[in-house]
Amino acid sequence: MKKFLTVISILIFIVTAMAAFRDIPKGHWAKNYVERLEQIGIVTGFPDGTYRGDEAVTRYQIALFISRTLDYVEQSLSSLKTQLNENKGNIENLENTIQDMKLTLELHDQDIIKLYDLVTQLGDKFVYTDEEGNQQEVNVVELKNDIASISDILNGLAAQLGDVDYLLRKQISDLDKKTSAKDDELSNLTAELSQKVSDLSEQIETLQAKIEDLNDTVVNIYNTLSEAIMGLQESLATLEASLTEKTDEIETRILNIENTLETGLPVLRDAIYGLSEDLANAQEALKTYTDVIAENLQNQIDEHAQANDEEFAKVYEAISNLQDMLARAILGQQEEIANLSTKLDKLNELVVNFSSETNEKISVLDERLGLLENQVASLSQVVEEVKADKSDVEEINKELAKKATKEELEQAKTIATWGVVTGVSGLLIGIIALGKILGWF
Repeated sequence: MKKFLTVISILIFIVTAMAAFRDIPKGHWAKNYVERLEQIGIVTGFPDGTYRGDEAVTRYQIALFISRTLDYVEQSLSSLKTQLNENKGNIENLENTIQDMKLTLELHDQDIIKLYDLVTQLGDKFVYTDEEGNQQEVNVVELKNDIASISDILNGLAAQLGDVDYLLRKQISDLDKKTSAKDDELSNLTAELSQKVSDLSEQIETLQAKIEDLNDTVVNIYNTLSEAIMGLQESLATLEASLTEKTDEIETRILNIENTLETGLPVLRDAIYGLSEDLANAQEALKTYTDVIAENLQNQIDEHAQANDEEFAKVYEAISNLQDMLARAILGQQEEIANLSTKLDKLNELVVNFSSETNEKISVLDERLGLLENQVASLSQVVEEVKADKSDVEEINKELAKKATKEELEQAKTIATWGVVTGVSGLLIGIIALGKILGWF
């Protein structure tokens, strides 16, 4: 039996060692979790011995993992239930055994009481009547020996019963401890399994939500692609129709061109042949005509050349003289142009300076004009005052002419004269200031 268990443990170790996935790197944070899931049968990997942890999980794989997880949970719960049932059966058997032992002890107690009663009776009577009615004598010595042996037997039975009672009580306490430990373990496992089931339920709900979102996304993409494909099909049908029309039109044009070429090519060939013959004849006639004209012109040139050699010499001499005069005139013109350019530069400088000075003077004149406007305003006020004084003087003169005496008239005239002199002097002062500003003085 030990050898069989050893072989089984070795085989399990080899299988678990060989079951490790070869594509999970050493030291990866999820390696232990994957191995744990592989040991309990939830994850099996691919046929090539790989886990492919970086690939996406399909809905089929999720359903397989959830089904295996639920099977594992149900199997664990069933095994725990089996163990609990076995423990309950063992406890019931122990309780029955204890009850039987209690009954046995109670029976032995009654037998001991009966034996003690018999001993007391035998101690009182040494003769007894048997079943046949005969009186028998009792050997007290033998009876005592029998009683002593019976007492030893009873003492041994009592000791054995005490040991059995102790062992039974110890086994009961041990079973109670084991049962409580198993109950605690079972409660912990139940809580852990319920937590795992709740976690798996949450994960399943999350995965279902993601799957629904993916389904919605796939449906939207499918609808969009369907609409795009329908639009492309319509565009393709339109293009095919237009291409068919254009192809028919092009084929019609090609047929017309072919018909035209078939009917017109012979005519064109005949016309080209006729034109080529006419062109050859014209070329020959033109060549003959040009040869005659060239010969006549050459003769005339030769005749005039001899007569005009002296005139050509005179013309060449006059041309050379004209060229010299033109050269001298060009040089003079260049010098004049240079002088004019220098003068123009000077004029530009003068214009620039004059414009700058003019701008400065204009700014000064603007300032002076502002001052003059102010002074004119003041002079206008003075003139108005003088006019007012003059009107006052006239009124005074009128009144004096009516009422005043000659002395009063002279005094009034003197005052009026001083007023007029004051107004005229103010006017002269304003004119002098204006002349200084304008540069008149």
